[in-house]
Amino acid sequence: RNCRFLQGTETSQEKLKEISKGLASGEDVTITLINYMADGTPFWNKLFIAALRDAQNNIVNYIGVIVKVASPEPSDPEHGKLLPGEQPVSNDSMDFGDLGDAEDAPADDGSAAGAGHLPAQAPATTMGGGLGAPQLTM
Repeated sequence: RNCRFLQGTETSQEKLKEISKGLASGEDVTITLINYMADGTPFWNKLFIAALRDAQNNIVNYIGVIVKVASPEPSDPEHGKLLPGEQPVSNDSMDFGDLGDAEDAPADDGSAAGAGHLPAQAPATTMGGGLGAPQLTM
């Protein structure tokens, strides 16, 4: 399936041109671009496309892999760009709550001394491995 339906207003036209150029020349392409979920929520999507060739070096098909990522890599021109609607995070605005004093910390002997004064720990979370197994056809 063609993935153009993921594109939107902030999807880089320059990066789309790089994809087209790679497809036309048969070169591998790796691009991170802004895509959109069905509800319009933007996200960073890393795309890799490679040409598959036969014994005579003719392109017979393409393989494409996409994965949702946190942001573009530092070498990417869009590195540091915020997604539409995303707010910048500054160290000044971070709220660490009441972390307590060192004397409120649990004892090194494994006892729970002082544990009643520590903030509750948030549960660990994980992010899924991308968008499932989408198929890309050209």
